[in-house]
Amino acid sequence: MSVHPRIYEINTRVWLQQLSNKLNRQINLDNIPPQEWLKIRNLGCDWVWLMGVWQKSLISQGLARKDPNLQIEYSKVLPNWTEQDIVGSPYAVKDYSLNYELGDEDSLDYTKDILHHYGIKLMLDFVPNHTACDHHWVFEFPDYYIQQQVEDSITNLKVEDKYLAYGKDPNYAPWQDTLQLNYFNLDVRNALISQLNNITNHCDGVRCDMAMLVTNDIFANTWKKELEEMGYTKPQEEFWTQAILQIKSNKPSFQFVAECYWNTEPKMQDQGFDFTYDKTLYDMLLENNSQNINNYINSQNNADKWLRFIENHDEKRAILEFGEDRSKAAAILTSFLPGAWLLHQNQERGYKIKLPVQLVTQPQDEDNAKLAVFYRKLGGIINKVFSSNYQRIETDIAGWEDNSSYLNLVSLAWQNKQGIYIVVTNYGDKQSQGKIFFKPNNSMDNLCFFDLLNNKEYIYDSEKIRNEGLFVDLLPWQFHIFEIK
Repeated sequence: MSVHPRIYEINTRVWLQQLSNKLNRQINLDNIPPQEWLKIRNLGCDWVWLMGVWQKSLISQGLARKDPNLQIEYSKVLPNWTEQDIVGSPYAVKDYSLNYELGDEDSLDYTKDILHHYGIKLMLDFVPNHTACDHHWVFEFPDYYIQQQVEDSITNLKVEDKYLAYGKDPNYAPWQDTLQLNYFNLDVRNALISQLNNITNHCDGVRCDMAMLVTNDIFANTWKKELEEMGYTKPQEEFWTQAILQIKSNKPSFQFVAECYWNTEPKMQDQGFDFTYDKTLYDMLLENNSQNINNYINSQNNADKWLRFIENHDEKRAILEFGEDRSKAAAILTSFLPGAWLLHQNQERGYKIKLPVQLVTQPQDEDNAKLAVFYRKLGGIINKVFSSNYQRIETDIAGWEDNSSYLNLVSLAWQNKQGIYIVVTNYGDKQSQGKIFFKPNNSMDNLCFFDLLNNKEYIYDSEKIRNEGLFVDLLPWQFHIFEIK
């Protein structure tokens, strides 16, 4: 994966149904019109994350259809839903083979080849913490799972004479459509690494769901009582260190992305992950404090190992959370930071409805034509800046006496063979002015600043820019992307 991968997340089951309805014929992974992939490439994305492609769990589907709390959520977004609209959670994986409703056994490999033709790589899900309740391991290897001593319908499922614990995040109620794998059982680790090896044959990288849950310390704290009762002690090695090392010894370019929280990100990076979720930045962007944002991104260790986003399938829709103008400013900022950038399906079209992952039917949503144009322009610029041989260059922002508005400005800069690109965003609700300092090529007398979003050109004396900086004056949430030649 490059220093700056751009990932487009697709809810695969929903997307294929939408395409089938739109084209009035059955669409699966084998017959996706080429223009659909080109649309994604033109948004500046060089990876596609096909979320939710694995074999679905009928138990998860059944529970999702009966759950009264989920039914309330369905009714909010799809008032006339029927049972056919509910397919269960994509994170209750029955088997790591392609859901037969999406294609046949060769469809993933075919999709990967097609994507490579368009210069796009393929990412798939890996769900390490648990399996679906109807996974074949439940019946073949029940000792792979955490067991409890007393039957409890809230926390475990009785399978023959054993009580297998439901999967969980320690901060929430158990997920009753999943069963908890025992990461202190070394046979489980070996089986999961073997499973990961199989997945690597069909994609270029994996997004690992709630990856921190299976680290030794968190796992030991979450399941302390059960592990003591079962007689398991903490292994010396972390699972991810072992797994990622083994996978990359055979496929060095294979990429791992961790969904992780609770300040575990540096630890996950140390254990081998190429990228970890940057939820801290997301929260800061919502809080709207530019000074904190500047301090954070300037002091961040391993800046190229974070995945930035303003929307994904777990978060609310960006246009509602941020508002249209601020969402554009946040998109500009996150897309030009080092590390990975995630663009969520239909974020670029301004969709407002957050769909529960158990649903397969996307309700009618509002297309925002202006926002779509913005993202297409941004995608073209991203493709231009990050085409090849690019590197980040440093910038500084300064103000002057009696004007602290420059603190709202965030600047980023990159250089490739074609030129220097400076991105300046006023991430604040007040008009802001400041001076951007960078080091232009000493051989240049004059600098041509071309604003790629607004198609305006400015000529400046390079010596003046070096000494006095580039003056910018931006209204709230406005931005420049300058190509300098």
